[in-house]
Amino acid sequence: MTTLLLLFALAGATAASTGERIVARTRGGAVTQSELESYRRHRTPLRRPQAQKRDRKSDLERLVVLRALSQQARDQKLDQQPRHAAELRLLRQELAAGRLEQELRARSRPADHEVEAYFQQHANDFNRPRRWRLSNIFKKLAPDAGAAQREAARAELERIRARLQAGEDFAELARQSSDSASRSYGGRIGVASRAELHPQIAAVVAEMKPGDLSEVIETEDGLTLVLCTGVLEPVVKSLTEARDPLRRALSKQAFEDRWAELTQELRRRHVPSFDAKAAMQGKPESALILYHRSGAEATLGRRDYEVFLDRRELDATDWSERQHAAQLETRFLLVARELEAERQGLLDSSEFEDLLVVRTMELLAEIAAQEQLAPEIQLPAPDEIRAYYLRHRDAFIEPARFQIRALKLRLDRSLGRDLYQHFEQEAEAAQRGEIGLAQIAKKLDPAAQHTELVDYGWLTERQVAALGLAVKLTVDGLKPGAISPILQDRHDLLLVELLASKPEQPMPRAAAERWIAERLKRTRYLDAKSKLEAEVLAAQALVVEP
Repeated sequence: MTTLLLLFALAGATAASTGERIVARTRGGAVTQSELESYRRHRTPLRRPQAQKRDRKSDLERLVVLRALSQQARDQKLDQQPRHAAELRLLRQELAAGRLEQELRARSRPADHEVEAYFQQHANDFNRPRRWRLSNIFKKLAPDAGAAQREAARAELERIRARLQAGEDFAELARQSSDSASRSYGGRIGVASRAELHPQIAAVVAEMKPGDLSEVIETEDGLTLVLCTGVLEPVVKSLTEARDPLRRALSKQAFEDRWAELTQELRRRHVPSFDAKAAMQGKPESALILYHRSGAEATLGRRDYEVFLDRRELDATDWSERQHAAQLETRFLLVARELEAERQGLLDSSEFEDLLVVRTMELLAEIAAQEQLAPEIQLPAPDEIRAYYLRHRDAFIEPARFQIRALKLRLDRSLGRDLYQHFEQEAEAAQRGEIGLAQIAKKLDPAAQHTELVDYGWLTERQVAALGLAVKLTVDGLKPGAISPILQDRHDLLLVELLASKPEQPMPRAAAERWIAERLKRTRYLDAKSKLEAEVLAAQALVVEP
């Protein structure tokens, strides 16, 4: 690692002997054309690309500052401190895992004849049915709701319908009155075909035109008003139109299959075990991950795990043992994928070496800035935090959350019809409360070759919506402890279980004030860092060659 990091520092000394073109000179040495190009190619993209200056002078200034600060970190041996050494290990593992993913994606791209053959076999799949752009106002009813409760809910929706016909705003009434998660979006549930809707709702929607408002529709879950805001006509695609999106879809699916197979292989090869209980207890020097490497046992300790959590901005304070176990496995897989990338020779290229040099320089520069500035950053005073909270109190809201897990069964014609028939039978039993998702998976697929039990944890309404329209609409109608009917999500059949839910509520003041303190502290650090970088740049006396 040390030799690798010295490449940038030695650039000025070697430029003359190699005859490389020098593009700038500083007190710390010359900057070569190849050094600048490597930095431009491999630097970490900003979260807002439009904010990143792309002109040559700005790039040179940034490179000179990073080079000086990273050299300062090495001179002070900050890279050898245990925590910073763990940060550097994690960086290399993440880059190696990224290189492995890049290689598998390249291997997953289908040839032209494979794309054409798939299209000929599944031509009807590319014909999009008529779809409707919809919004709804939903009143949920308990399964045991009596006639009086149903009539009261119907009467309320009839009054809302009359207000809508009188010209009141649908989105506003949805926000005020709907029990659906779509209320956060003014009732908008997006675009859906008949097949994606509840049969009773689909029958009404099929006759709707843009601007139509339905009568009150009753289902077993409750009562609904539906507004149609647009109709998308059916689409029949040719091979020419479908080729590029189909290639991307086939490539994505092939990659996901390869990635899943490789992940299973890495688990078998390295036989990992995780001490989630020790992770919860906070033992300082405990080995949290044990795995096999080249026939010998190896471990990852608490420091590597904590650096990993910090990198992902995860607060594990109130985590359960299961949550720690899931993150420990994710941490292990980074190590395993780095070893696999090494085994395949993917890290031997000069391209990966250049990437590692640039990203390591960025990290060391950040470490140097943090070490220098952290003691100087004044913590926000309690009065300042309270004042901030009082000014923005209404913004500190914890959104409604849903604890969800799902059982996925891969759709594959080679698996035979019997498996899917048994899945359907077990799904009906699950809806009656006779069997759980884990039991179904164990019963139908003991080796977990075709099924996957996914624990999504606690999700906001927006995160539930990201799982797909069918999942979102289903979760809207589930009570805690209930399991959905079978859903289809692209290449999988799904059973979704709503384990628990929490309504929208104000964020506890203590939590809000902790967030405020961190935000103010971060703002002060970034301001101080900007000043430090300006001082470093001035001290380097940069001269850009024409």
